[in-house]
Amino acid sequence: MSVTTYYNTIDDFLKREHGASIEKLSGITEKESGYIRDLIEDKAEQYRIIDGVVSFNGLGTKLCIVCSKDQDYKSMPITIPEKILTVHKGVLGNGMTLDESLKDGIKGHRGCYENIGLFFRETNILHCADCSHLHNRQVEGNKVLEKCDRLRYEETGHKGVIADNNMCNYFNPESALVKGKTSEDSKKMELWNKIRPSIAHKTLHGYDNLMEILEKTKLLK
Repeated sequence: MSVTTYYNTIDDFLKREHGASIEKLSGITEKESGYIRDLIEDKAEQYRIIDGVVSFNGLGTKLCIVCSKDQDYKSMPITIPEKILTVHKGVLGNGMTLDESLKDGIKGHRGCYENIGLFFRETNILHCADCSHLHNRQVEGNKVLEKCDRLRYEETGHKGVIADNNMCNYFNPESALVKGKTSEDSKKMELWNKIRPSIAHKTLHGYDNLMEILEKTKLLK
């Protein structure tokens, strides 16, 4: 088996599993662990070793945290809320800490995030236009720049490019709904209360899937 074949085998495994020990890679390539370590260290620009676990260098920054491919126009950063880190897997006070490289957000493709359940869409219920964190400004002609402060994501296009998307995981009713000043507000709030448990469950499930990847790669400790 050629050196290139060994690298391809390692790459294919890491793309599926995100992270693996030297011993695990040694087993799947049927080569001694010292040889595999030398291969990894010879390509420090491509791989990183944290606490004995090998992963792609730049995962979550230069590379999509889910598929390990290069970032592109479909990419966006996500921040894990502090309370999710604190109560990870139902254990209060875990004190989980993200790797310093991810302090500005964990980057990935929008489609890849949806594939692990991090983003979900509830059709015909509520929209992020109801979220107080969304704002826009005129750019040119009939185009606007829309930006979501919570997602730290922005997109330019016709008005509504973000606002017309169905609800995201960061949705919260604006204060007007809570106060229920009008009958329409009251209806929206009643609907929100009905779907809140389901949304909370889906949100936590998506974050757990993301954190599992981060734990496998030692990017979350």
